[in-house]
Amino acid sequence: MRCFNSDTIAYNFQNYPCDSTWFTTGVFDEQRPRILLYPNPASDMLWLNIEHKGGSKHVLLFDLNGKETGKYPIVEGVMSIPTGEIENGFYILTSDDKSWSRKVVIQH
Repeated sequence: MRCFNSDTIAYNFQNYPCDSTWFTTGVFDEQRPRILLYPNPASDMLWLNIEHKGGSKHVLLFDLNGKETGKYPIVEGVMSIPTGEIENGFYILTSDDKSWSRKVVIQH
């Protein structure tokens, strides 16, 4: 920490004014599954590369009204979801244990 200012106290460990604001923009978590989703938007097939599935057994696809439109068994590594019969629109793809979710667009 270089410096800290609040309403009641100020610390400065440098020879110049405290003019910067520091904050965390993200934290990498080794326990979270790494998901690569492509192409997005998808037309005929949606590909997922799941590096670590954790406790998840299925991938669920929900429309924006919250209606489940698909349930697919998770395969560690590369798996595919056929999208040819799914209507155009915006969807949420998530694991059954809710450890991750992604936005998906279906466009034929």
